[in-house]
Amino acid sequence: MLFASIAEVECDKNIITFDLFIISMRDLYMPTYRRLKGHDTWHWCTDCPHWPTSNYEEVVKHGRERPASGELDNTCLARERAGTCSTK
Repeated sequence: MLFASIAEVECDKNIITFDLFIISMRDLYMPTYRRLKGHDTWHWCTDCPHWPTSNYEEVVKHGRERPASGELDNTCLARERAGTCSTK
């Protein structure tokens, strides 16, 4: 979510215009998803016991986007809902 606004400030008889932007932290969130090569399950919590550390493919998504194909790991989903998911 991005909010834009314009502010004008008078300084020594000159008007200075500023563009102000507020970006929510949710929009800056860019999780890294990993899955073992040849498997369908994506992981994004780096503290998940199933987080791949070798022989994996990796994608980075913006905001709350998820990978276009494959399954989402149930352990990562549970950690995310509980607010205990550590991400990269």
